[in-house]
Amino acid sequence: MQRILWINVFFLLILCTGCSTTYHYTEFIKPSNRYVPSTIYVVGVAQRSTTPKTVCPVYTEGIPYGELEKIPNKSANLAIENLKNLCEDIGRFKFVEIEIDESIINNEEFATKPLTQAEIDSLSKAYNLDGIISLDGHNMLVRTSGSVSVVSVTDGSGMPTQVPEFSKESEVSMSLLWRFYDSSTGQMIDEYQENYERVFGRVAYTEEEIQDFKEEDMGLMDVSGMAAYDYYERIAPHWEPDYRQYFSQGSPELVEVAESLERTGYWDEAAKAWRELADSEDPKVSHRACFNMALASEILGQPRVALEWIDRAKLINPTKKTLKYEEVLDRQMLVYEVVNSQLGIE
Repeated sequence: MQRILWINVFFLLILCTGCSTTYHYTEFIKPSNRYVPSTIYVVGVAQRSTTPKTVCPVYTEGIPYGELEKIPNKSANLAIENLKNLCEDIGRFKFVEIEIDESIINNEEFATKPLTQAEIDSLSKAYNLDGIISLDGHNMLVRTSGSVSVVSVTDGSGMPTQVPEFSKESEVSMSLLWRFYDSSTGQMIDEYQENYERVFGRVAYTEEEIQDFKEEDMGLMDVSGMAAYDYYERIAPHWEPDYRQYFSQGSPELVEVAESLERTGYWDEAAKAWRELADSEDPKVSHRACFNMALASEILGQPRVALEWIDRAKLINPTKKTLKYEEVLDRQMLVYEVVNSQLGIE
């Protein structure tokens, strides 16, 4: 099974005015915030928190306005879908959907009781699982200072649904409870509850537009994405934004490479040019090219090679910037080792 670790999700180059360096903003891999054994790969996902009859209270000026059905259920399902997509993109888990009997869900309570060892063993054998993630608690409410109207329409499958229309900017609050079980032990290895809030804008539709309504169009469901990303960071390696600096001045050649990199974003082409400049007879140019090669190697997924280049730069001129970047690379090597361990990569 191939898992790609060293993919930079995005990058943005910003020239540092009045200095000899350029900032490179990108994302770097980080370990999960919670330890999950790498042997847990095939994971069943259960949505045990809501049913289509679960309601979302709406308050206007602090006064109860009414209750909306189906929106909490869609919110919970969307949180799970977002979590699955995030984890699968990083290559951490393979997910299997577990079918849940809605009769076990009590819409009057926030959380369903944890799975018993017998239930974990039974589900794991039935679905051939290494672990189980269960969304066991979900609570959602909306606060607004404007007027609210509810229109009954049919969704894409022909089922009746209620569409709320908010005349002013409103706020949605949501609490989620996740539980993670290890199939090999039949025990819970993580329980996580958190609260989230999101402001969304007013919504107005014509009679024709209301028939094609999707809740996510009004930003009400954005809070589900926040919750999913939060739990994704907890249980899986993930990308976090950071920045690096490289030398963009010092010689006409260094300037030319930097301008080309800023224009195209081709780090492999920049690395070829810097590799040649690293042999320059000018120690200043050679030092900066070696430093830049260290960064290019890290960006291109070769952290050990990056350390070799920074050692070479340090031999030419052990500047504070060079020594500081060496410390960064040393820390990153430890991070990569942890991430590889979490992904089961030797």
